[in-house]
Amino acid sequence: MKTFAELTDELMPDSGHADTLEGEILRAINKIAYRLFNDGDLPTEGYGVETSGPALMFLFDNLP
Repeated sequence: MKTFAELTDELMPDSGHADTLEGEILRAINKIAYRLFNDGDLPTEGYGVETSGPALMFLFDNLP
């Protein structure tokens, strides 16, 4: 089984959008985690609605 870091290296470009849905899902997860752990932003509260809220909505729209 691959680690999250291995999947990130494989599926996410250094910048910009990923070529696959899987890569975009990893981008969304990384964005939410980064904003939460570096800035304290919750995707459903305050400024987090703007910074990581769209990533959360992407996950809701694209995960079963």
